[in-house]
Amino acid sequence: IERGSITTLEGINGSGKTLILKALLGLMTVTGDVSVAGKSINVQEAYPIKAGILIENPSLIDDFSAYKNLELLARLDTT
Repeated sequence: IERGSITTLEGINGSGKTLILKALLGLMTVTGDVSVAGKSINVQEAYPIKAGILIENPSLIDDFSAYKNLELLARLDTT
């Protein structure tokens, strides 16, 4: 996947699309080794790779303004 590109994962229901994205983002516990661009990543740490990923449905906090929702998302970038 090229830097800055938009990529989709396609497959039938239950094929593991959501699972692999959650694993890469550190949103679930996994065992084994994962590498991205030849570099091993620690999937046990929070946000192990820097990526903008939309998994299933976008979520917003209805009581917050659009600006406040974006501000909260920006805080997730720990680098």
